[in-house]
Amino acid sequence: AGQEVARMSGDISVPARRTDTLNLTKKVLSPALWDTESPNLYTLTTTLSCSGRVIDESKVRFGFRTIRFDAREGFFLNDRPVKIKGVCCHQDYGLTGKAVPERVQRYRLELLREMGANGYRTSHYPQAEALMDALDEAGFIVMDETRWFSSAPEHMAELSMLVKRDRNHPSVFFWSVGNEEFVFTTDQGRRIAASMMALVEKLDPTRPV
Repeated sequence: AGQEVARMSGDISVPARRTDTLNLTKKVLSPALWDTESPNLYTLTTTLSCSGRVIDESKVRFGFRTIRFDAREGFFLNDRPVKIKGVCCHQDYGLTGKAVPERVQRYRLELLREMGANGYRTSHYPQAEALMDALDEAGFIVMDETRWFSSAPEHMAELSMLVKRDRNHPSVFFWSVGNEEFVFTTDQGRRIAASMMALVEKLDPTRPV
């Protein structure tokens, strides 16, 4: 609601033509939790300054929530048992195709919630950033799926892009590294899956794959 709940800052020196990482940590006391029924969202504003002059700024939305899976009791969101009632959705909108206004994507999510759904699988590729934002706002539990079941460099780069782009979305609960691949049950398939899962877990150790 526009109120600041935490602030942190730090300094870092980066030589020319190099990259580096600055890690900052801050606790937020009693945050409003993101939930399927109350999808509370926060905005992290990052400002980069050099010699007292602001040279860049970015805004990222995220949410606070906990998830837990139990083999006997099921799935828990914020320690509340939740049944996932989901759909598999390609990014297509009938006669309008794929290049659609954000309002069309939000309207479909409204219809899905009206139908009783609270889960969404991105079949089978990275879908629009506007859709991912809308899934956060609508309180969906999302399985985020990459396109290629492959450990080739170009496909691993696409998987990396997907995880880095979407890992701050509170609606994303699972990563999926493949669809209906005939090599899943082979030794080659197991090696490919192990490589892809290792990459995902390196980039985001907080969610199941």
